[in-house]
Amino acid sequence: MNSQLPKAIEQLYWWQYGSEGDGPPTNFHSGLFSLIHKADPENKARLAVGFPNEVMAWQLWCAAEDPVQFFKDAGVWKEPKGLP
Repeated sequence: MNSQLPKAIEQLYWWQYGSEGDGPPTNFHSGLFSLIHKADPENKARLAVGFPNEVMAWQLWCAAEDPVQFFKDAGVWKEPKGLP
C-alpha cells in the first residue's frame, strides 16, 4: 500500500462524515473529493494522474460492500458520540 493512501482514506472519511475536530479535510481536499465524485471516467483518470492516492481511496471506498466497514478496516472510523 502506498504510504500516502491511508491519509487519503482519512481525508475521504472526513469529507464524507464531517469533522468532530480530529482532522477535518482541508478545503482543497473537500473540493477534490467533490470533483472526483462528479467526474466522468475520463476526467477521473485525469485526476488520478495528479492525485493517485485520493482517486484510489475513492475507488476502494466505492467498491466496498460496506462503506462503514471500509473505514473501520482502515482505522479511521469514529463511533458517533452519545451512543452507548
